[in-house]
Amino acid sequence: MWIILSFVLLCVSLLQTQANQHFQIHAHYLNFWRSLLSTLCLFPLFFIVPVDTDQSYQWYLMAFLTGVLSHLVSIMTFDFSKRYSGHIAGAYLPISTILIFIFWGLFELFFINTVSHSPLYYFLGITGLALASGTHLFAKKGLPRDVLWGFIRVSLFAGIVVVLSKFMNAEKVGLSPLLLYSAIIMLTQTVLSYFGMLAVSHKISLPKKREWTGISLLSVLAVIGCPLSWAAIWLSPNPAFVSIILMLCPVILMTYNRRFHRISLSEVIYIGLLVLSAILVSLTEIVLS
Repeated sequence: MWIILSFVLLCVSLLQTQANQHFQIHAHYLNFWRSLLSTLCLFPLFFIVPVDTDQSYQWYLMAFLTGVLSHLVSIMTFDFSKRYSGHIAGAYLPISTILIFIFWGLFELFFINTVSHSPLYYFLGITGLALASGTHLFAKKGLPRDVLWGFIRVSLFAGIVVVLSKFMNAEKVGLSPLLLYSAIIMLTQTVLSYFGMLAVSHKISLPKKREWTGISLLSVLAVIGCPLSWAAIWLSPNPAFVSIILMLCPVILMTYNRRFHRISLSEVIYIGLLVLSAILVSLTEIVLS
C-alpha cells in the first residue's frame, strides 16, 4: 500500500516542487497563505469524518515538531524553486534519505528490537539507497554552498522527526489521525510563516490575482499531499524508502525540461540508476509479504 501512496505522492511533489519557479512568490508569503487555506479546508472535515482528539501530549508535541519540519522544508523548497529551479529545490532528498535510513535502522535495533528482516530485504534496501543517494549527490555536486548547508540542517532535523513520527503512529494509520495530524501541521506552518514574514519585514497583504492562482493550486496539493505523505511513511517498512521513490521527481522534471533537446549519456545513466533504485526498494514489499 505504501508503494501506491508514494507514487501518488510523487505526482503531487512534481507540481509542488516546480510551481514557484513559475509563480515567483516570496517563500514566507506563499507558505502563509497556502497553509492558512489548507488549514481552513482541513478543519471542516472534522464534522464529516469522526476525528479522535483523545491523543497523548507526546503525540501532539510530535505533530507540532512535524509542523516545524514541514515549515522549514516548504520555505526551503519555495525559496530555492524561485531563486534556482524546481530541479535544485528537491536536491535535499539524498541527504535526508541517508540519515532517515540510518536513524530508523538504529531505532529498530535499540528501541524496537524487531530487526528480523531477511538478508534479501537489507540487500534490496541498502542497494537502492546507495544507488539513489550516490547518483543524486554526484549529480548535484556543484550546488551553491548556502543551498548545501541549508539541506544538511533540514535533513538532520528531518531524520529525527520522521523516525519518531513513524514510531509513534505505526499502529494509528487511519483517516482520523491523519486528518488531525495534517491539520496541526498546517496550523503550525501558518503561525510560523506569519512570524517569518514579520522577521523579513515582508508586507502582509491580500494576494494579487496571479498569486491567488499559485496559492490555490499549492493549497489543494497540500491538502492532498500532507496526509498522503505521512500515511506512506507510517506504513512503509523504512521511511527512507518513500524518499527514494520521491527522488524520481527531479528525474521527471529534468526529462521534461530537456524534451526538446538531446539527453546526454551521463543523464541517461543518472535516470536509469534512479529508476533502478526505485524498483529495488519497491521489491522490498514483495520480500516482506
